[in-house]
Amino acid sequence: MEKTKKNKEIRFLLKALTWRVLSSSYLFVISYIVSGNVEFGIALITADALGKTVLYYLHEKIWNKRKEQVIVIKHAESEDDVQ
Repeated sequence: MEKTKKNKEIRFLLKALTWRVLSSSYLFVISYIVSGNVEFGIALITADALGKTVLYYLHEKIWNKRKEQVIVIKHAESEDDVQ
């Protein structure tokens, strides 16, 4: 892998991680302000991170399945054009 591509991938990963830290910190602060309870804030950011990870995974599976369906449809359409 060339160096610039690797640097872009590292930057992409760091951007994702810093976004997760920032958004979790924000959620923690808001939950602490509302509840006044540190344990609740920690539980909420943990549930949020786990829940969003599962939702993202399911979202990707649905999109990938949709992509496969579109490819099959396009392939079938191109076969119809040949006949």
